[in-house]
Amino acid sequence: MRDLGAHTSSTGAAESGTLFSIISTTTVASTTTPTTIIGTTSPAAGATIAADFLTVGMTVKGVVTGILSRVSGFFAVDIDLGGATLVTVGVASSFTSATIPIRIEFEFTCRADGATGDVYGSLGVSTSASGTLGENFNATGVDLSVDTTGTLALDVTIAPSINNAGNGIVTDVGLVEWNDPTP
Repeated sequence: MRDLGAHTSSTGAAESGTLFSIISTTTVASTTTPTTIIGTTSPAAGATIAADFLTVGMTVKGVVTGILSRVSGFFAVDIDLGGATLVTVGVASSFTSATIPIRIEFEFTCRADGATGDVYGSLGVSTSASGTLGENFNATGVDLSVDTTGTLALDVTIAPSINNAGNGIVTDVGLVEWNDPTP
């Protein structure tokens, strides 16, 4: 098994586990200020990756689900790692004045570790409404230099572009997992 701070596998097999899960509800409404839905600040606190945890080949994946209400504008979803933006997606769903399911999925892989480490990430957001085809908004191919020898904050934020009481999102669950193919 792996501790969040070190590799401790004795079998040589690939390892995986849960870094953190979010089961509290987060509501974003009547604002254009980014609101944390997974991160190091309340209400979704605890998303910190320990120093020296990321190693070459390790992948971190996260999923957040919830309900989206949109009257106008779009929503920006950001994934930040170590205080820098890894990837951003703008969600401009054609569904308006509706309450629809939303799913935010992100992934990043450590390509180099150490003080001059490097991660490569992607982000996808999907929405769907009853009786209609879903919509997908994706961003891929984002490369970020990070110092994996230090503690890294992981933050997922969402912000409506227009302050409107009808624009909002309520997240209900989130999960961040890791997989290391070469322990």
